[in-house]
Amino acid sequence: MVTRYGCGCGLGCNVPTPTFSKTKTSDANLSVHNEKTYTTLQFECGKIDKEKLQRFADVLQNNTTITTLCLSWNVIGNEGLQYLANIFKINTTLTTLKLQGNHIDAQGAQYLADILQNNKTLMTLIFSDNTIGGDGVRYLANVLESNRTLKTLKLARNLINAEGAGYLANALEMNRALKTLYIQCNNIKDAGAQYLANALLNNTTLTTLDLAENGIEEKAVQYFTNALQINTVN
Repeated sequence: MVTRYGCGCGLGCNVPTPTFSKTKTSDANLSVHNEKTYTTLQFECGKIDKEKLQRFADVLQNNTTITTLCLSWNVIGNEGLQYLANIFKINTTLTTLKLQGNHIDAQGAQYLADILQNNKTLMTLIFSDNTIGGDGVRYLANVLESNRTLKTLKLARNLINAEGAGYLANALEMNRALKTLYIQCNNIKDAGAQYLANALLNNTTLTTLDLAENGIEEKAVQYFTNALQINTVN
């Protein structure tokens, strides 16, 4: 069963905000805590702030049925992401987390790195349309080197630039789990493309790499042509 709040259109539209009670005994909270058939919760485009998320997090920590949490296009910010990090320290059921467009910067990326370091069940992370930049990507890349669970990572439109692409490339040389990486529209240019192409010489796990709209010139395509002649995906 899918429980949906907000339109889910991904455009940040203005829809009514879900009602949260201040106590765990509210009807809304009990439906999450006791219902055994829910597997997906969607609170998208609803402007869920950090205070409401904190109250919701208290219940979600011990839930054992929800596998997908969608919070895209809200305003949870860095502090809201910190609450989520606390959830993932305890919760062992969630496998998919969607946080697209949530006003999260490099500081918040540290909390996201904590999630990837401590949690062993998360397989899909959608984190596009935030502003973590090169510094934020460095935090993620450091833990991706040893992460053995995450399969899909989407970081489109995050101000990553060439330096950030270099951090991701270092992670890909060590990582043996990630299969899909989206980093469109991050202005990595030819320098960033070269870092990633070099990483593919050693990475035999990644099967999808999306680099659209990154200011990459034709000459940089040759980097990948050369790498793919050597790369053999397992």
